[in-house]
Amino acid sequence: MCLVPLAACAFDPTGLPSGATDGRPSGDPDGAIAIDAPGASIDAAGPCPDDDGDTVCDSADRCPGSDDRRDHDADGNPDSCDDWDCGPTRPTISLPVSTGGTLNASIELWSFNFGPNVIELAPGATIGFGDTVALRDSNNACTSCNDQVEVGFAGGARFQCVDFGDPQQGVTQRQLRTGTVTAPATPGRHDVVIKVAQAGNCNSDGGSRVDGWWQSAPTGPIVAAVCVR
Repeated sequence: MCLVPLAACAFDPTGLPSGATDGRPSGDPDGAIAIDAPGASIDAAGPCPDDDGDTVCDSADRCPGSDDRRDHDADGNPDSCDDWDCGPTRPTISLPVSTGGTLNASIELWSFNFGPNVIELAPGATIGFGDTVALRDSNNACTSCNDQVEVGFAGGARFQCVDFGDPQQGVTQRQLRTGTVTAPATPGRHDVVIKVAQAGNCNSDGGSRVDGWWQSAPTGPIVAAVCVR
């Protein structure tokens, strides 16, 4: 037994005889194992949960149950959770809408299939609509002219014409109409617009009509919108 002070004793905290090793790498007193050592194993995070299989983790999924990668209009909202696939936001078109002027045509109500006036359709799809069409003729320069209100796609074909004949001057007249419309074949937003005409009737003056419109196809006012996708 060594009875001299501790500093004079040969003391190894490992408990191993002097000169012996325990197999740890030199300079690694904590016994850490290199991750590339043969036979070594480490804990690694596995793939994140992805219940709908769209490669987007459930914790970041914007449209659970559907494919987040499908985004027709590239607005950052997956198609299955996007209520408008023709731009970043669904438009709001408030009615009534009027052409203005002394010969004033208005759409006071518009509904696709008894629903809203803004919808999405497949190319070439057909849908029913209903509208309330109003006309007020205060054009004293032509007191015997026949008046029509035409409706169709901006830059496209007319699909409705309401003939008011020779209306009483200065009095608003209304007609409630229903019909069907076929969506354009080209994907994108297509606006429904109106114009007022003063032809003999809805189909006369054929030589001066463009896609059914009297004289020219209008670009507004807008009364409804269809997103074709």
